[in-house]
Amino acid sequence: MKKVNPKYLLVSLLIISLFNTRSAISQSERFTNAQERKTVKDYFLNLPANYIKITPGGRQMNRLDRTQLLQRGGTIVDINNGYLRTTGDTCFHEIVIFKRSKRSPFIAINTACTMGDSIAIVDPDRNWKDITIQVFPMQTLKTNNDMGVTIKLPRQGKVITISEGDPTVRWQIEFKNDRFQSTKTF
Repeated sequence: MKKVNPKYLLVSLLIISLFNTRSAISQSERFTNAQERKTVKDYFLNLPANYIKITPGGRQMNRLDRTQLLQRGGTIVDINNGYLRTTGDTCFHEIVIFKRSKRSPFIAINTACTMGDSIAIVDPDRNWKDITIQVFPMQTLKTNNDMGVTIKLPRQGKVITISEGDPTVRWQIEFKNDRFQSTKTF
């Protein structure tokens, strides 16, 4: 049997130890990042109450109300595309995650009711601040119609459509370069 040089043995053990430690750290970092990654469902449950219209009984929806709403038939929760759509008697909500190039996402919330739709773009990193006026072309929401506009958030892609009183699309708003830009008018 050949004798092993203790220096080589020590160096080999150090290399193996470093590799195992680095591998464990890498797995730990991946686990932590996965925990921190929020889904559209997480954002819906954590939105401040003022962004979610009141229940038919006239009160704000709390977290339990929202959890129950997510379990209602017809509700769509598409985690992979960052899209959520609730069902309701008089109102429903659509929520979409728009990813910015270097920071956390914008969250777009469309509340669609019998008297027209409304949109809010919020920044979860800035304590859920409403930044709609800074990033969204507000002229697209103006209408001569008493019923307001109809807003459709995208389940896939980055284009929001806005129509007025009929199914004909009047505006297309594309999320591009960290802003929402009018790309087509009809």
